[in-house]
Amino acid sequence: MLDLHYIMQRPSKEEFLAAAEYLTKNTEELSNVFAFFTSGTTKERNRSAWLLQQASDVDATVFYPWHKTIIAHALNAKTDAEKRFTTRLFSLHGLPTNHDLKGQLLQQTFDWLINPKESIAVKVHCLEILYRFTKIHPEIEHELREIITDQYERSSAAFKARARMVLKRLEA
Repeated sequence: MLDLHYIMQRPSKEEFLAAAEYLTKNTEELSNVFAFFTSGTTKERNRSAWLLQQASDVDATVFYPWHKTIIAHALNAKTDAEKRFTTRLFSLHGLPTNHDLKGQLLQQTFDWLINPKESIAVKVHCLEILYRFTKIHPEIEHELREIITDQYERSSAAFKARARMVLKRLEA
């Protein structure tokens, strides 16, 4: 059994990675991690987001039943770590299959991308998510291009690099 209270304190990197591996094999424990993720202290939200992120790298399929919870929580995310987990999950591992969840994720992703106070990591993952959406909804490609153009000059090197990659793939 996973001692989440210990994991939310100061585990070593190895313990954290072992906990992530454990979660992918014992998915009934995910509800306990999501309790920290959605309603814990700032430290618990940050650590649980990192734990979930590590678990998604091991096996993202265990999160399919949790897409509704993740997206619903994204609307009220309080920490950058929560937003990073959410955007990273969907940028690296694909979009949800449910139509309504796709709509909510699409709107939230656009909101984060246009927010000037949003972190670069979140914005970069948003670019990738929105690129994925252009394959389903080609009509949003123009809006995505406009946002990239508008933000490009005043953005970081990381944003510019991802923006160039997205624009290049849109041309293909």
